[in-house]
Amino acid sequence: MKKYTARPHAIDRAILRFGITTEHAENWFNQLMMNARYLGAEGKRKVYDHKGKRIIVQDTEIITIFSVADLPFAGKVAKLVEREVKKAKKEADKRIKELSIAAAEVTIENATLSLNYLKAKSPSAKRSIQAKLDAGSERLRKVNAELDREKDAYKALEIQSHGYMLLGGETA
Repeated sequence: MKKYTARPHAIDRAILRFGITTEHAENWFNQLMMNARYLGAEGKRKVYDHKGKRIIVQDTEIITIFSVADLPFAGKVAKLVEREVKKAKKEADKRIKELSIAAAEVTIENATLSLNYLKAKSPSAKRSIQAKLDAGSERLRKVNAELDREKDAYKALEIQSHGYMLLGGETA
């Protein structure tokens, strides 16, 4: 089990916000951390939740503690961000499906061209088919690159929005 030390600020906040006595604060923090749920990181600091109490930790030091209920507009902001993320997910899923279908169609077209190339006997026909195969391969590369960009853009949005939801309710 990891042993945490509380900074004076964290002890002051525990006394002020949760009625903990100074002599019991260190043990109280360590007990909270035994069952705390990791929510995410904000730079070098890690954010934990224990029944509506947010605990901010850096290495083995507890920086501060606060109640989620004390954050003004936190629930509203988190719900708004969550709605926007869901909307963005729908749009991204739709675009990813379209791009996946396009990639599959180009793959089928390339497979047909490859089959025709193997069956062709004339060198000029083979050159013509090879040119089409090269163009199809380039299109497939572009579609796959766009597909990767779309997935990456959504993932970045999801990660960036996580910081807002850390401040909100239990949706984080």
